Amino acid sequence: MKAPSPQAGVTLVETVIAIVVLVPLLYSIFSVGDVARRSVRTQDVAAELDASVGRIGRRLVEQLRPATLASLQARQSPADAWETPLAGQSYSGIHFASDDPVEPATSVQFVRDTGESSNGVDDDGDLLIDEGNLRSQRGTEKWVDLATGIEQATVVIVGRLITITVQAAKRDQGSRIMRVRRDFTICIRN
Repeated sequence: MKAPSPQAGVTLVETVIAIVVLVPLLYSIFSVGDVARRSVRTQDVAAELDASVGRIGRRLVEQLRPATLASLQARQSPADAWETPLAGQSYSGIHFASDDPVEPATSVQFVRDTGESSNGVDDDGDLLIDEGNLRSQRGTEKWVDLATGIEQATVVIVGRLITITVQAAKRDQGSRIMRVRRDFTICIRN
């Protein structure tokens, strides 16, 4: 067998052929990785939104726990007066007192953002539909935002059961909208 020549090496043609083969291969590997990264980020946004809606619902249920049936009042919008709720009617706000006379009455109200109306359309161009804030007030204290970016928050009362529906939305880094809708039901005291 003949020993390799000390001047043996890779020719320019062989180098070009290797580049032509490797470039598409590397491109496909990196593009698959990019798709996987975007998918993980999207799933992170969806999971964060789901957890956020869960926390909002648990907080509302916690606030409603001391409520009494006789003290319940509801209203369709912040401009309306509090009234005795009709069974099965959907409301955007609820007002109630605790069975503990020392505790102040509590109000929870969904308030749409300025420029939004209840029409099922994105009025302000941010890709969220009819969004607003969920606010709470204890006694005569100042209203406090419980959550922002809420597209829908309704309260339905049937007998002693109160069902709260919360729908929130959030944009991921690719400007796709993630939406989560959950119902929370609580049975209150007489």
